[in-house]
Formats: sequence, C-alpha cells, structure tokens
Amino acid sequence: MDCLGCYLSDTQLASERHPDVWKRVERISEWCVTYRPSDAAEEVGVDSFQNQDIIDQIEEDTGVKIKSFNNRYHIAFFEESGVTPRRYSEDAIELFRKVRNGEDYTLDIPEERIPD
Repeated sequence: MDCLGCYLSDTQLASERHPDVWKRVERISEWCVTYRPSDAAEEVGVDSFQNQDIIDQIEEDTGVKIKSFNNRYHIAFFEESGVTPRRYSEDAIELFRKVRNGEDYTLDIPEERIPD
C-alpha cells in the first residue's frame, strides 16, 4: 500500500518524469491510500489472477476497460519502457469486492472520460 502523495511527493520530479499524466494526477490527488495490484488482490481476498478475472468481469458487464485509462479506480504511469506502474484506489477495492460477491454495482466514471 502506498500513499499517492508520498509516491509523488516531489512534484517537480514527478511532473518531469510523467508530464503527460501529471495534470490527470493532480485531478485525482484526493486519493490518499493506493494499492499495488498484488496488494489490491490481497485486500479483496483473492490472488492476483482472480483479481484480473474480476477486472475482466467488470469489462464484460460494462464495456469499460478500467485499466486502459486513469480514473477513480485505477491510475497508471504509462512509460515508454513498456513498464506500467499501476495503483488502485479504495473505490476500486470496494468495486472489486462487490463484483466478487455478486452484488449490483455501477461505475462512477463520467461518460466523456471513458475512451472509445
């Protein structure tokens, strides 16, 4: 578990390393606690493969690939190297639990933010 504020505590360095995402990061800076994918799976009570199944189920149910863009559930720093550090929010953990438990859910992402 990492704090996004700590992860990006040096705003100048962060904006230099990730200028293409920095403005989006500022918009979601209300995230305090974030989870690495393995930590998110552990928090939900599943392994990483099962957590990916949950994410795939969300895509199947909603048509939205939550890992393909930064949103209230997920943030990624898309890098030229091909390495993509990802973090999930508390909202994501709650969403993943609902999907795992077969509960009704909706995504809270404005339509205009969802890429085609």
